[in-house]
Amino acid sequence: MKPKTMQTHRNVTGASHLAWMAAASLLLFSSGYAQSPAPETAAEKAAREKAAREGASETPVVLSPFVVDSSKDQGYRATSTLAGSRINTDLRDIAASITVLTKEFLIDVAAVDVNDVLAYTANAEGTRDFTSSTSSLGRPTDDVAASPNTANRIRGLARAEVTRDYFYTIGTGVGFDTYNLDQVTINRGPNSLLAGLGSPAGIINYSPQLAGLSKNRTEVSLRFGSYEDKRATLNTNLVAKKDVLAFRVAAAWSDRGFKQQPAWNEDQRVYLTGTFRPWRKTTIRASYENAKIDSSNPNSITPEDAVTQWIALGKPIYDSASTAPVSPFLTRNGTNMPTVMFNKSGAIERAFNTNTGYDFYQQNLSNVGIFTPQRMFDNRFFQLDEVNLSPSLQDMSFDARSISVDQEILPGLNANVSYVRETVDNEFLNLFRTEYAVYNIDVNKNLPDGTANPHFLETFMQFRGLDNKQVDHNTNEVGRGTLTYDLDLTQRNKWLGRYRVTGFVEKRKTETERWQYNAKVAGNLNPESVGYRYYLGGSDTRPATSMPLHPGLVAAVPEMIVGTGGAVSTGALTSFYGLKSDQRQLVELGTSAAVFQGYLWGDRIIGMYGVRKDKNEAAFQTAAGGSGGIVPPAPLGYPPANVFEQRTKTYGVVVRPLKWLSLHYNEAENFIPNAGAVDLLGAPTPAPKGTGKDYGVSVSLFENALNVKLNWFELTSANGAAGNANFPIAQWTMPYMELTFMPDLARQAGITYKPLMAGGLITGDPRLANAYTSDNVSEGLELEATYNVTKNWRIMASVSKQEAKQTNIASALTSFIENRLAYWQSIPALWTGFTAQNVGWGVGRTGQQQWDSDNNPYYIGYKSVDGKPSPQLAKWRASAVTNYTFNTDGPLKGFSVGAGARYIEKSIIGNPAIRNAAGVVVGLDLDHPFYNQTNIAIDAWVGYRRKILGGKYDLSFQLNGRDLEQGGGLRPIVANSDGGHPVYRIVQPRTFYLTTTLGF
Repeated sequence: MKPKTMQTHRNVTGASHLAWMAAASLLLFSSGYAQSPAPETAAEKAAREKAAREGASETPVVLSPFVVDSSKDQGYRATSTLAGSRINTDLRDIAASITVLTKEFLIDVAAVDVNDVLAYTANAEGTRDFTSSTSSLGRPTDDVAASPNTANRIRGLARAEVTRDYFYTIGTGVGFDTYNLDQVTINRGPNSLLAGLGSPAGIINYSPQLAGLSKNRTEVSLRFGSYEDKRATLNTNLVAKKDVLAFRVAAAWSDRGFKQQPAWNEDQRVYLTGTFRPWRKTTIRASYENAKIDSSNPNSITPEDAVTQWIALGKPIYDSASTAPVSPFLTRNGTNMPTVMFNKSGAIERAFNTNTGYDFYQQNLSNVGIFTPQRMFDNRFFQLDEVNLSPSLQDMSFDARSISVDQEILPGLNANVSYVRETVDNEFLNLFRTEYAVYNIDVNKNLPDGTANPHFLETFMQFRGLDNKQVDHNTNEVGRGTLTYDLDLTQRNKWLGRYRVTGFVEKRKTETERWQYNAKVAGNLNPESVGYRYYLGGSDTRPATSMPLHPGLVAAVPEMIVGTGGAVSTGALTSFYGLKSDQRQLVELGTSAAVFQGYLWGDRIIGMYGVRKDKNEAAFQTAAGGSGGIVPPAPLGYPPANVFEQRTKTYGVVVRPLKWLSLHYNEAENFIPNAGAVDLLGAPTPAPKGTGKDYGVSVSLFENALNVKLNWFELTSANGAAGNANFPIAQWTMPYMELTFMPDLARQAGITYKPLMAGGLITGDPRLANAYTSDNVSEGLELEATYNVTKNWRIMASVSKQEAKQTNIASALTSFIENRLAYWQSIPALWTGFTAQNVGWGVGRTGQQQWDSDNNPYYIGYKSVDGKPSPQLAKWRASAVTNYTFNTDGPLKGFSVGAGARYIEKSIIGNPAIRNAAGVVVGLDLDHPFYNQTNIAIDAWVGYRRKILGGKYDLSFQLNGRDLEQGGGLRPIVANSDGGHPVYRIVQPRTFYLTTTLGF
């Protein structure tokens, strides 16, 4: 990975790819034009007609039950899916909540990735309307910038599990691209038949296209959009021998446009697949796909603002030459961290160790009960929607190979054997903890040597090289065998019904390895990490003129070092990546499942029952990297695996009392193994388990042109990981206080300390990462409709309601903490009577001060949200998409127009605090929440399609406008307990995309 200038990236790399794709399209175009067939001779015509007669007499090829034929989709209405039972089933016969988004929908809304797809899906949220962010150390993370393809949420619960052709995939960070897709399927809620192990929120599945055996077809497209967005795709199906052998080749190159600069997301993909039918009852398929993403994604939330409060407090400064008391609002940085100074032009000036001065950090001066530091809320210091303030780089590579064999053994009895192997290699160079992006001001009048500070009262952003380089290498192998039998007894008696029995066994082996590095400095007072301070040319009255650079290594930077006693020396600072840790995980999963489907009384009653058994074996290994360089250590051996077995079931029934009316009921389960996780007492953490119920009614009218489904759901995720309780309090701050601070304080005070934590656990122990659990409950409804009004007018609409909340949060952790507090408070010397020295970072504190500073805010934080609705959760949502094509003679023939609208009700972003008589926050007032504003988004498009060159070529143009109602700006996504808005989303402005497609 290497930093790059935007000029090189956009004008050279982008241009070369576009030129290559354009040349390919012109070559295909010209070759097709130049090679027009000669007139057919009489002999050729006779031979063709004879072949057609003979072909018509052959036994027709029966489609495999393991494949969905998307060519039967009608407008926005899909007819069948594998999502119900892993076997091709009519959607109307499935009781689960499933939405299949068709090729027509993907084309109309110009959908490229998962977030484009989710924008118009019931009870689903992607980055276009939702800012995924969790609380880390009391500050919000920027999940959208870190991983936009996974920053989604289903039914207000959690992000969806992504499957690739209904196989578990490790390519979720890379995500999918619609260049080789005909459909995207969303199954809301648990479904053990698709994923016994998986998110209870639901599953998003994408199945790459197959090579078709019937005809050749090629499409080439180019897209240009706002803010230099560029995209080119090629998709060609080549039939080598009709009904026997075919190949498909697809490729995509894109560079996403961002208003915030410098930023990029360059995505290159290639896909190859083949279909071979050596015999009528045997089909062999193989595929290969490679995707590479090189990105620097812009920040989706604004940085923390440490300047506005500093101004309000009288602009306190630190003058090392003055004997006046230091302002209580300034904090000496005691980490001794070496820091490299960059000026506003990006040039390195010098380095120094930061404990020689003071910084201003925003404080909770108003005693707000539940407090998140204020982030920037206007453009006084930056044009926030135009500048990328997240200097992070990502290189991701995804490689997938698969082979599948379908075999009809006997009439009605079919088998499939499949194998998939995936590899993912990721390299991240970033801030890791984006929640600590702070816009600050230099309050130091002098440099460490006493000379004048040239950047006094200049604004800056500083990032720490802690964990800022990460390298992943992951592999995934899955083998599956499936056998299905279709027994149709209606041929004997129409009342006997039809039955399908399906069974499958699966074996999966997934291995992940992650190396984390710190940017370090050899021989310095604090070798743990190095800081990067970027002066930006602004002040309290003047906006910044530059932005942070991408973090990297530096060499021979002149450094001022203040040692013990205040002596100043000089040196040359050179940084390197020191390996912090090597974490490996091996997961082996064995699965067996059986599904029974019955079609009774002329398909008036359709029932389905499935049971699945999973055996999950997981082994973990973590080793410290020491102070070595970037070369990883030798592979580590795994300890004995933790074994977890679980049986789950899914069943449903569809009753059709009238031909046009259906009633449905569905129950399903799944789970997420938590093997190896323990709490602070060493007790194993229970495995999360999802259970869901769906029930409702469907109607199909006007010869299936209008289809409406109303579904109510109740969903519970029991024992889900309580992230706000596990990090940092359970994994870091409580173990540190219990294992290090309090024992050392007791030793210095001459008191015997009695620990409660289980032996063998350490501060930051990975087994504590999922130590404590909570329950998540979601309920609501989904109304979905598709209507093919005429052949050339299609409509899709949805109305959805969701209410989700987290309950029963980490009750065992609360008991542990209450035990420790009672013990500490029973010994006055431990609690208030003695100040520990030289513990941890050398901060002198009493036991109570340590608790109040490093633990109590997180303790209050996780307890106060028990029973609170999920953040940013809109209760009601609605959407509609429509497209009309003019296909009658006249001046508008070939034109099409379409529009989409999304309504998102105001969502809860915070609650007032409830205090006891002592003024301590004990909970949140859930009856009087704080809301943000209702949002309405409008998309629209116009297209034109016509046949050219004698009808051989299909040429189309389509102009899409997105979010036409807004020009950007900021939107609050969090409210403090006093009603203030501390965290803001950067709203993406309206964008336009022009797509040209040539098909032949």
